[in-house]
Amino acid sequence: STAANSSAAVLSGLVAGDDLTVHSFAGIFTDKNAGTGKTVLLLNGYSGMDLGNYTVADQATTTASITPKTLTVSGLSANNKVYDGTTAATLSTAGAVFSGLVAGDDIVASGSFADKNAGSGKTVTLAFGGADAGNYAVGGQTTATAGISPKTVTLSGITASDKVYDGTLNASVNTGAAALSGIVAGDDLSFTAFGGSFADKNAGTGKTVNLLNGYSGLDLGNYAIVDQATTSASITPRPLTVALTGTVSKPADGTTAATLATANYALANVVAGESVYVHQTAGSYDDPTLGAGKTVSTTLAIGDYAAGTGTRLANYQLVTGPVSAAVGEILAPQPDRGAPSTAETGAYTGALAAAISNATANPALIAALSAASSGAGGQRPPLAALHIIDGGLRLPQE
Repeated sequence: STAANSSAAVLSGLVAGDDLTVHSFAGIFTDKNAGTGKTVLLLNGYSGMDLGNYTVADQATTTASITPKTLTVSGLSANNKVYDGTTAATLSTAGAVFSGLVAGDDIVASGSFADKNAGSGKTVTLAFGGADAGNYAVGGQTTATAGISPKTVTLSGITASDKVYDGTLNASVNTGAAALSGIVAGDDLSFTAFGGSFADKNAGTGKTVNLLNGYSGLDLGNYAIVDQATTSASITPRPLTVALTGTVSKPADGTTAATLATANYALANVVAGESVYVHQTAGSYDDPTLGAGKTVSTTLAIGDYAAGTGTRLANYQLVTGPVSAAVGEILAPQPDRGAPSTAETGAYTGALAAAISNATANPALIAALSAASSGAGGQRPPLAALHIIDGGLRLPQE
């Protein structure tokens, strides 16, 4: 409502001297809200001795303004929040004072951060709304402060591939099913799986693989990332191959027994820098007869293997069971020449000494050496086979 001012009111057409008076009882704005040139409904009354002589055309309305009321705000605070990709802020009105607010009026305070990004002590700008906000000129507190903490996101789903033992820690990682869960829609945040490494190089199942991941994007600073630090995979033993090699030789003795040496085993697919040996010596020829290219067979067990320095047999799939190859040779037996006599030994030794002291080929010396070796059943090789070459003595093989 508003008070009506009738001091300037005029009744036009009134006959001079007649008794007719206007009474402005009240005026009512059409609504309560602030504004200019607002319509005011008038409530007027008339009296006087001559009232009955007139038909009064009443003034039903006028105009006036309602100016906004000053409202002074204080004590509002903003609440901290977890990053959500928006600038929206929530306020606490527990200690707020709205000085000048008409009882029952609807004034609502709101706030917004200057930007969406995580940080502490960020400015929150206050705004005021509500059905009656337009009726007030708000002053006093215009800002508050609060923090935005990074949002937690979790990386998961990275796997590693099983591999065959290769002596390294290297692991191949797979990101096809990997994902960062908890990212706000539209944000720029991604990960890169740089690689993985086994906790140790040795063969085993369900082994820990340590992951190395990186993160990037414009919104990286708005997130607290729970990294996937590990996954698991297996290292299977490396399969070896074993073949017989070289020559397994013996003089004929009527049996098929063969004696092998470590050098008769060729192992392939061993990791560079490691070594595996076979020390099984027992084998057999396919038959006891003389000949070359004979099949030699042996049977290997786990206990027949030995590992070199820095090598673990458990990292290898060892060959067990029969192994054979045509590497055998059975030779004719050599005749037993018996032990040389004392005289022969002395002559032989003297001849050798003389030959060694002579630095040139000498036919007479060769004849003497031959004569020295001609007796006692031939227990020594013919010394005619001796040759002096380049100032040295070459001896024949027995």
